[in-house]
Amino acid sequence: MLNGGSADGAARAEAEYITVLAPATATLERRRSIFHGDIAPVGSEDEAWAFLESIKARYEGARHFVYAWVTGRRAGYVTSRYSDAGEPRGTAGQPVLNVLSKNEITDAIIVVTRFFGGILLGRGGLTRAYSAAAAAALQAAEPVIMLPYILLNVLLPYAWLEKLNYQIEQTVWQLQEVLYGSDVTLKIQVPSAEAEQALSLIEEWTNGQAIGELTEITEYLPLPLAKAGRELNFDNESEGNYE
Repeated sequence: MLNGGSADGAARAEAEYITVLAPATATLERRRSIFHGDIAPVGSEDEAWAFLESIKARYEGARHFVYAWVTGRRAGYVTSRYSDAGEPRGTAGQPVLNVLSKNEITDAIIVVTRFFGGILLGRGGLTRAYSAAAAAALQAAEPVIMLPYILLNVLLPYAWLEKLNYQIEQTVWQLQEVLYGSDVTLKIQVPSAEAEQALSLIEEWTNGQAIGELTEITEYLPLPLAKAGRELNFDNESEGNYE
């Protein structure tokens, strides 16, 4: 018998969000100008400013440090900021922010650093170049969906362990720990939105032989976009669409 009583809490109402887990870099060349796109996870505006300063130190001598970020998702509010960094208004910062916003990326910053190559790109060329550099950086970072998970404790006879393990592998659930005793206990992280369904499925898969409960513990765990059946949206930001 499976008990889902403790799953009814504010934690289960938490929403998923998309972000990056580690910094990444991509470099493009446009008519002799070099564009370095750098992306990183940031949890606050202070972290975003610090990352921007680190990029300025890394690319000393560059002419423009265009940035955009979205922060505050975990803190309960969202703040976005961008700068054209000396480029013509609307040609740089907003296109970089668009790459984040159209892909619903939060708690992340993109800085596109330009080393001027001596040839003017025009407003359209600048927009496409900054967009392409930001998109390349985002793609290199391999964003993930952060899902709120609840810990599910399941006690079952050994005879059902292999079948339940197989079923878990077909889902986005994450098997955290296996404890062996007179019976076997599985500690499974399940998306909070699927908590009640998980209880029903486990009962079905084990013919009612499992004893389990949902705990109050909730944390965010990453799920690759591809596994969630989602793709990045670049529209005209991809490198091939630059003219």
